[in-house]
Amino acid sequence: MRNDDITLCSPAAIREMRLRHAEIGRRLQEIGIAALEELEQKIKSGEPLNLTAAECKTLLDVGRQLESEGRRGLARLRREMESEALPAPKKPN
Repeated sequence: MRNDDITLCSPAAIREMRLRHAEIGRRLQEIGIAALEELEQKIKSGEPLNLTAAECKTLLDVGRQLESEGRRGLARLRREMESEALPAPKKPN
């Protein structure tokens, strides 16, 4: 390894790693969305889902967690927006 090679702890290496992780996360979400759409189509057509009880429980748990986090995030956003609201204009003297 040359002296000018990027080390694993350098800011550039950390940035590249974070970009790779973000891209992998995005790709996994696309797969998850496709799988969810496939399951929804199977439900509509009456086909069996072929899921184990553990997989069903995991889907329920993750769905509940995401919904809860989304609600908390929306409530936080509302509070932030309310705190940033402009005060009512004062009447001119």
